[in-house]
Amino acid sequence: MKSSHGHDYVLDLSEEAKSDLKDIQKHTFITYGEDPVYKYQVVLDKSFQTVLDNPALGHSRSDIPPLYKAYQAGQHIIICRVEESKIYVVRVLHGSMNFTDKFSA
Repeated sequence: MKSSHGHDYVLDLSEEAKSDLKDIQKHTFITYGEDPVYKYQVVLDKSFQTVLDNPALGHSRSDIPPLYKAYQAGQHIIICRVEESKIYVVRVLHGSMNFTDKFSA
């Protein structure tokens, strides 16, 4: 995915982030049905595009490593870091999760 505003940023999803997205889709389907899966995917896609177009919008959190920034995406938080022309999405976690457990060594 590339920025729609002419920036040279590229979004790169980690394997963990891809797994998170599959889990989100599965949970949404089981809990709410098929139509909400597609509606929530639109929310996530728009959030990814926002991150891509505005990489400085993220904020720090005390429960994630300092090199990462957090972006709200519906009920989830996109955790990423920006390096030169890439935005690395490392996780997509539900806001109610314990993030510290997801980043401990």
